[in-house]
Amino acid sequence: ALRRGMESFIDKGPLFEGLEPRRGVSKKRRRLSAREKLISSNSPLMHVARELADPHGLGAMVRQVPCGERCAKRFLKSVEFLESLSEPPRTGCLARFTSSTAFAIVVVCVILANTSVTIYEADTLIQNQSTETFTWLSIAELAFSAFYVLEFLLKLSVHRLFLFWCAEWRWNVFDALMAILSALSAVNSLLESVNGTNMSFLRSFRFIKVSRILRGLRVISFVRQLRIMVSSIVGSAMALVWSLLVLLIVEVVFSILFVQLVTSYVAVNPDSPNTPKLLEFFPSVAGTMICLFGATTGGLDWIEVH
Repeated sequence: ALRRGMESFIDKGPLFEGLEPRRGVSKKRRRLSAREKLISSNSPLMHVARELADPHGLGAMVRQVPCGERCAKRFLKSVEFLESLSEPPRTGCLARFTSSTAFAIVVVCVILANTSVTIYEADTLIQNQSTETFTWLSIAELAFSAFYVLEFLLKLSVHRLFLFWCAEWRWNVFDALMAILSALSAVNSLLESVNGTNMSFLRSFRFIKVSRILRGLRVISFVRQLRIMVSSIVGSAMALVWSLLVLLIVEVVFSILFVQLVTSYVAVNPDSPNTPKLLEFFPSVAGTMICLFGATTGGLDWIEVH
């Protein structure tokens, strides 16, 4: 109902004033363009820039600072310039290749292969109780790193800096980070194998190798069910944070209450047989919070505490 009301508002609202219907453009496409225009006109960055330049809002405080008004106007112009940027249509063999389904399938297959190799490497190292990997695993790691770097360079050569100024800029930044870390990992492996140079500080990035499988979420985003699940998880992240905060507040309140009750009991009955158990489960406010958290989440059975 909310979606239909929004679409009705956009169809009948002022966004289509002055727009003539174009032949070959469907009503759904015109409605989508109007929705994109509505969203882009109220972007958070533009809202902040307009508030800083508004003489009746935050701009009144900014004007009291030397050169504040001039900086606010320049910031507003810069934001308007950035908001007006749009990537031109990319043509050519390389653009068609990087946007093709076959290229996406190849990337997915490489990511799955990298995941399989990572799992096999982890199992082999824990069974041998050693950190020395086989030669073919090192070669495979270099091949995967080279592929990630090559993939990012191909997309960067097609889209240029618009790669970081689009709707999927977060995934593209993540791809850039993965390419840089892959290059560092390859350089580390080559230096250790050729010169025996100890670059152990780069091994702290080893855990990020596992995160490469997350890139598959962007590549296979055309799967509707997966896209809905990922969007649901991301959309409920803030609700989860507030739920944890409420749980923390409840545990703090009851932890203080339990500690005070235990203190009163122990002070009156120091020789009671229950005193050691009470001090074990409720030694302090922090310890009581851990006890309550364990009893709540199943880490500690509540009947034992009872």
